[in-house]
Amino acid sequence: MTVEDPAAVACLHWLCGGKAEGEKLSSLSSNEFRGLWVKAIKALGLQDFHCPPYCLRRAGATRIFRLTRSLDVCCAIGGWQDIRTARIYVEDGLAVLARLTMPDRSATMLHDFAGPLRKRLEQVVKRMREK
Repeated sequence: MTVEDPAAVACLHWLCGGKAEGEKLSSLSSNEFRGLWVKAIKALGLQDFHCPPYCLRRAGATRIFRLTRSLDVCCAIGGWQDIRTARIYVEDGLAVLARLTMPDRSATMLHDFAGPLRKRLEQVVKRMREK
């Protein structure tokens, strides 16, 4: 896995703090994680977007493709051996992006949540850069 986004790096740094190599980030089972995911999606009013947890992989592939315009890079970063699989993820992601409009209520909730989180992440990133 390659993570380059500073906010994502800061989140992972925070999540991994005090963890031993190979230790899981969470004690949640797959089913518990999916249940928590569904609750978060509903709380944010995003259930109409049909975004199960695997959509994170689709979104990541789409972002990498938009940045690099290369399916080969998507395959390398996403761990796909078959370029056709990456193409499916990217084409689906691009189609979703083309019709994506977030409800105002959801955008406000995400913005309100992101403010304090962003402040904390900026502190973590600053400490990481000072090392």
